[in-house]
Amino acid sequence: MSENILSDQEEKIARVVLGEIFQDDVNFEACMSMAKAVMAGKTFGQGLGLKENDLEVILGLAASCYMAARYEDATRLYSFAALLNHFDTRALQGAGMASQKLGSHEAALQYFGAILLQDPENLQVITLVAESMAKIGKKQEALVLLRQIAELKTTEQQTDGRKTLSDRATALISMLTKDLGLETK
Repeated sequence: MSENILSDQEEKIARVVLGEIFQDDVNFEACMSMAKAVMAGKTFGQGLGLKENDLEVILGLAASCYMAARYEDATRLYSFAALLNHFDTRALQGAGMASQKLGSHEAALQYFGAILLQDPENLQVITLVAESMAKIGKKQEALVLLRQIAELKTTEQQTDGRKTLSDRATALISMLTKDLGLETK
């Protein structure tokens, strides 16, 4: 693959900048390959030549660590998977949830924010965002998000978990309003 995505001038600049970071040619060439892949609309993983199965293995290992309450390992693996494919919401959400378990709510918000850029109506992630916001002291902002979710009308035809999320949001609203000394509606 010798797609020339960078102009000659851009490649010269990249070689100077990256040459300062990577003193050996192997790491430099790998970095250039990944940069070109990303500029071509691909993922880092594709730039490295990884296959979809490779990502699935990493995600499986991360999920196993999470279920075993090995949240630091889960965070590392999910973060690595997210680095390899920044579009994979499973990796981003896993990294965010594992970060929450470790009390790293600011990091969790970054992962969840990346998901919401792709899917701004993801109610599960919005609920997770509200939880982290409450933990870092942004309780009023969390209440706003939770009230929006709690007010969703559910019907018997809906199978996307809205009722469960609405119930969860209502429980969190009750907890936050009590914590803030506000009256529940």
